[in-house]
Amino acid sequence: MVHGMADGAGMVSSMRLLKPDTLPKRLPCPGTTPVTTVPKSVVFCKDDVSLPPGAYLGMAQTLGEFDLIEVEGSHEALFTNPGVVAQGGLEYRHLKLLIPSSNR
Repeated sequence: MVHGMADGAGMVSSMRLLKPDTLPKRLPCPGTTPVTTVPKSVVFCKDDVSLPPGAYLGMAQTLGEFDLIEVEGSHEALFTNPGVVAQGGLEYRHLKLLIPSSNR
């Protein structure tokens, strides 16, 4: 158990300290491509309970526009079932090739 997380109140007060909007909106090196123009995808494991509902996707929104890949599994799916994560990526890529971005 993490210190201060024994009850719901402790968890809520700890979550208020998170600041997902602190990620830079642009790469820090002059002359590089802004992060906002780089295509991004986010893998979301449907059974992940490591964060409260909505927190993970809330943090992902700081990336700007992104495509969401949802897969079955928990927080450690990449380690415990990498095939599911890989299959999700392959299915996403296949759909991306079939459906023009203007129709998504």
